[in-house]
Amino acid sequence: MVGWRTWTGAAQAALYGEVKALAEHWAARYVVIDATGVGAGLASFLEKALPGRVLPFVFTQKSKSDLGWRFLALVETGRFKVCAPDAASAAAGGILRELRSCQA
Repeated sequence: MVGWRTWTGAAQAALYGEVKALAEHWAARYVVIDATGVGAGLASFLEKALPGRVLPFVFTQKSKSDLGWRFLALVETGRFKVCAPDAASAAAGGILRELRSCQA
């Protein structure tokens, strides 16, 4: 099963529990989390709960640019694959619209 999730505007306490539960349920090897600004606190709590498995990502002008270029390289070389999401998933619909709009 493939699931898509978005948490726009979610309280950090709820987000912590949900992300931790998902990581444990799926035995995630790594969890990448936005550790920019207020996200740093959530990243810190998750690092303590999931030692060695959390990769905090701090967005800066350079890190955003590097991430974007690396993502485009994956797309352009055919290495980026997406499973067909559940058609009823609002999160999947939004993500797929963003991916269709991605341009070099």
